[in-house]
Amino acid sequence: MADWIVYANAGISSPTPLGGTELSVFEEVLKVNITGVFFTVQAALPHLKEGASIILTGSTRATDGAPARAAYSASKEAISSMARVLVTELSPLAFA
Repeated sequence: MADWIVYANAGISSPTPLGGTELSVFEEVLKVNITGVFFTVQAALPHLKEGASIILTGSTRATDGAPARAAYSASKEAISSMARVLVTELSPLAFA
C-alpha cells in the first residue's frame, strides 16, 4: 500500500491595506488560508497511517512585510505556527 501524502496548499490573496479594508475581505483570506488548511488536515487524519506525510504551504510573505498584504501575511505565518502545533499533536500517534 502506498504512503499517504496530504498537501494542504490553500491560498488566496486580496489587498488589505490598513484604513481601507472591509472586514469581509480580511476574514475571507483568513478563512481560506488558515481554516481551509486546518480542516483539510483534519479530514485526512482518519486515512493516515505510519509513513504518511503532511505538507503545509506557507509563504515568504509571512515575514517580508509587503504593503497591503496584512491578511495574507498573517495567514501564512499562522500556517507555520499551526505546523508546529500539529507536529506535537501527531507525532505521538505514529499512525499505528
